[in-house]
Amino acid sequence: MAKQLILIRHAEIDPCYAGKFVGRTDVALSELGECQAVALADAITPVLTEQTPILVSPQLRARQTALTLKRKFDTDNNLREIDFGRWENLTFEEIQKDCPAEKMEQWCKGDPQFSFPDGEAFGDFQRRVKAVVERLLDDDAQQILVITHGGVISTMICQLLGIPAMKFLAFQVARGSVSKINIVDRTGSLVLLGDVCHLNGIEDIQS
Repeated sequence: MAKQLILIRHAEIDPCYAGKFVGRTDVALSELGECQAVALADAITPVLTEQTPILVSPQLRARQTALTLKRKFDTDNNLREIDFGRWENLTFEEIQKDCPAEKMEQWCKGDPQFSFPDGEAFGDFQRRVKAVVERLLDDDAQQILVITHGGVISTMICQLLGIPAMKFLAFQVARGSVSKINIVDRTGSLVLLGDVCHLNGIEDIQS
């Protein structure tokens, strides 16, 4: 019997962070994000079993998203987003201005030796995400819900599908989206990626 992982990226944060790299910054959900979180809960709750464990990033935006489920959850520090160091809360264009071309190429290729200035190395990030993946694979539950961040989800997908870690940028998951992976014999099959159909009309409510 296949084990199912449901991977949710936290809902929207303040528009002032649009286009910026937000990692360790512990920001809250925006008003729109709060509405998205409720819509997520409405969509996800009916498919969860009473036994489904819920694992959540300790960062505020993820915990606020989880709270709308009104169910017990555990946090795992390894589910926090990558630390962008001095590039935290900057746009790609702002980073490009001061970043050497060689280092920029290293970043874009997902080189595990790359490290954000005063931040986290890709290799270290991948290792802690791998620790979460192993925890999920070892869990006896047939369905597990994880609420975390975009970089974590795309890295988990690569690890579970046996795809090179440097390909994580190929998987873009929107805030408030749902992805699903079925696991058989510790091997993953991606059955849903970045679904946001449950958010239809939410932006209109906020306008």
